[in-house]
Amino acid sequence: MYQSVRWTGSRGFLFGFSVALNSFGWNQATVCEEHRYQRGQAGVGSMPARQFYRYVICGGGTAAQAALRELLRGDPSASILVVAEEVRPPYNNSALWRWYRGKAAIGENGEDVLEQLDIDLNKNRGQEWVQDRLASIDCAENRMILRSGATVQYENCLLAIGGCSAPPSWGENSRVIDGRTESGQKKLLQILERSSEEVTHVTVVGGGIAACYMASIISASEMAHVTMVFPDTQPLARLLPKYITGYVTKHLKAHGIEILPYRLLHWVQDRGEETEIYCSKVYDSSDVTGILTDAVVLAPTRVPAGSDSGFDLRLDERLESNGRTGGIDTNRELLAASNVYVAGDLVSSAGNRIQSHANAMASGKVAAMNMLGGRHVLSEPLVYTADIPVVNARVTFLGEVSAEQETYAYFASDKKKNEFDCPGIIFYVRKRSAQICGITLWNCDEEAGKKLLKVVGHDFKDRMTMDQKLYSLTESLLKNGEENISLVRYVRPGRTYNKGAHPEDDETLWQAKPRPQGGSAKQMNMQNFRNAMEGIHVRGRQQN
Repeated sequence: MYQSVRWTGSRGFLFGFSVALNSFGWNQATVCEEHRYQRGQAGVGSMPARQFYRYVICGGGTAAQAALRELLRGDPSASILVVAEEVRPPYNNSALWRWYRGKAAIGENGEDVLEQLDIDLNKNRGQEWVQDRLASIDCAENRMILRSGATVQYENCLLAIGGCSAPPSWGENSRVIDGRTESGQKKLLQILERSSEEVTHVTVVGGGIAACYMASIISASEMAHVTMVFPDTQPLARLLPKYITGYVTKHLKAHGIEILPYRLLHWVQDRGEETEIYCSKVYDSSDVTGILTDAVVLAPTRVPAGSDSGFDLRLDERLESNGRTGGIDTNRELLAASNVYVAGDLVSSAGNRIQSHANAMASGKVAAMNMLGGRHVLSEPLVYTADIPVVNARVTFLGEVSAEQETYAYFASDKKKNEFDCPGIIFYVRKRSAQICGITLWNCDEEAGKKLLKVVGHDFKDRMTMDQKLYSLTESLLKNGEENISLVRYVRPGRTYNKGAHPEDDETLWQAKPRPQGGSAKQMNMQNFRNAMEGIHVRGRQQN
């Protein structure tokens, strides 16, 4: 079912048909079951009933619901407008993870699914939900325009629109899947189960935590062959040192996952039961590879802010986009501009953008309290924990984590195990400075991780005290629950510096659209040239 053919075309051809794309990404905070309220329900409409609201919330995910709950508690009589196409019950675990773990995983540690927030909006007081999307915002005039054309004035506004884009739509049978949504993961499961009698191939676009997570689960299910396509040198190259990314790559390959580094996805052709993708080398755009696959899962590392609502940061100069993370820069009070707050995975605070359920809940509540007149800050450390099943690794990121920084790693010694099978800690130090800006815990259990983070938060201010403090830690900090890990000292592999792909580079630079039929003479000439190139590609594939 899976065939890959390499061919070379002209640069003009490639650039002529490659269009900038809204990137896709993963966020557990917005992973959810599909749930739509019926039109006509009390408090729900297609157009705002008034032109001015005291509070406007853009978004319907976890952060938006947490903020709405706090606003209703603090100011129950205020006029509130919720702008969201659907309000989604917040889930802590994704459908793919629940399927992988089996039915026993649900309720294993209490309720797997958080209680859905019942939205009780009083329309008589000006509280309503409009099934619409944000089109633009004018921070100077406290005004926003919705996709329907309606204009709304606000006193305080919360942007919690996430960073997820709906995949290109060719209808319900499209095999281009947004890997971060519950509906997308369910669609992937349907494809895998439907094709269980044949060899299925899945292409995962991205080289970050989300891509490794999904590729690992799909491969471990033994229901499909998996290929990872990304522009970096190795998986997780934007987050971890080179020697650890090499360890991860080795395990992924050992489980049958094909790794295609230095590849940038440019366009997709839907062929009904199959999908054909085209990707080029990052250092040679004329070197193009075609892959015939059953499903394309989009899970890149960097996600442009607000891409799920069509919201464009360039529409207002007062909102600043972080080039490294793709989010909106805010202060510690989650204020992005006058009377405009940001919550959820859209937040880029202190140079970090955390896409997790816990961060969405905390930031939504803090933003709402500040909209009510408070001066609260997001004081909890920005922590993101992820699992990579086939590597048997649990990774916790704290602070500003980037492979562009200098890294210092320490791992517990155990002669019976591989060095990186043991628990360890990685420090990220700013260039030309001794200040520690981020920490990664590798294979630490939750209890040990909390203890270590507590020690780190109070004692590790700079690199000069790092060695002295680490060697004084007790073995319980990174014991990981096994008796044979008994040494308290850490082995330092040495100072490393891993220069990955530029953090501002997206992993997809394409826009998948059904190919136009007809048009101007110039368009038809270009279409004929494209068909000729495809004919060469198809004939080459058939000869194999």
